[in-house]
Amino acid sequence: MITLWRGSCNQWDCDEMGHMNVRVYVEKQLEGLAAFAPDLSMPHAFKASS
Repeated sequence: MITLWRGSCNQWDCDEMGHMNVRVYVEKQLEGLAAFAPDLSMPHAFKASS
């Protein structure tokens, strides 16, 4: 299994129920996808010049 993202979020990144809000969730998801891109032979997929 490949770890795509590991970390934590701040209290202000969560809603009143204690879940990460959508903005932060998508941000973390994109960080994980950018880390996974080289394993898919797409190392430049998330670069500004692509």
